[in-house]
Amino acid sequence: IDNYYWVDYVKVVNDEAPAAEAAPAAAAPTGTYKVGVAIYQFDDNFMTLYRNELLDYFKSLETDDLKFDVTIVDLRRKVLPSLMVLATAMVLMRIS
Repeated sequence: IDNYYWVDYVKVVNDEAPAAEAAPAAAAPTGTYKVGVAIYQFDDNFMTLYRNELLDYFKSLETDDLKFDVTIVDLRRKVLPSLMVLATAMVLMRIS
């Protein structure tokens, strides 16, 4: 699939390094990748910690040649109100 980078899953047990024969190394990805995340509500303490850990994780993966443009939206405040308006409009169109 174009514009996507697939990362092979390698099971790690007891913090051991994966076996050398696991998979041949692919060329390292370069460029800037856009990452979109929708979190159900920002003011939840756990989701705030999760959001910060996610940002730190993607920052830790960055190199001189690889960057991540991470956008995180508050699903409850940004997306759900728009969906409610759309759903209401669809119901009203169906009734009339």
